[in-house]
Amino acid sequence: MNTALKREVMLLESQQILSEVINAIPNPAFFKDTDGVLIGCNPSFARTILGTTGRNLVGRSIYELTEIIPGAIIDICTKNDENLLKNPGIQTFETTIKCADGVERDFLLSRSTFTQHDGTVAGIISVMLDLTDKNHAEKLLQDRSAELMKSNEELKRQIKKRKLAKRTIKEAHREINHLISSLPTILIGLTRKNEIIHWNAVAEKVFKIPAAKVMGT
Repeated sequence: MNTALKREVMLLESQQILSEVINAIPNPAFFKDTDGVLIGCNPSFARTILGTTGRNLVGRSIYELTEIIPGAIIDICTKNDENLLKNPGIQTFETTIKCADGVERDFLLSRSTFTQHDGTVAGIISVMLDLTDKNHAEKLLQDRSAELMKSNEELKRQIKKRKLAKRTIKEAHREINHLISSLPTILIGLTRKNEIIHWNAVAEKVFKIPAAKVMGT
């Protein structure tokens, strides 16, 4: 077996192993070669994202499948494939994708290069993690936190208003008492139960009884 043929066989074996690994992943996943040709995808990607078996897609460029593959995925590949192939490693993107059932879901798209037996980059594998429930829960938590903060601020304003009202009433009472005490005539204030609540200085002087002794009697 010549070197070129041996290399091709080894590449096919690697792709087969990678395909088996991907098929075992519950998350949607697909992989393609350096030219963007789809080598394979797992049932989750085919069913959830594409709404098809995916068998008739293998061997075709993803850029030829714009009617099936969501635009968000194609955009990420178009803008970032070249950089990832030149600088092998991992890329992550959070994006919203319209799935096969017509529902838009939030996904974390993790992309990584894979290599041949000789270490050269053979393509890119992408795995998708559905973040929809997590993002929804976070949004509810943020909204609830915002509501609680708003309620807390409103409560603080109400407390401040009540304190101000109490201080105003207290000052008004003090001014009224001062006014009553300074009147040049006898002034005695009674409640409906005839309890004394006001006994000014003139009343003290005329009756010779301190206010403290008669207040509340």
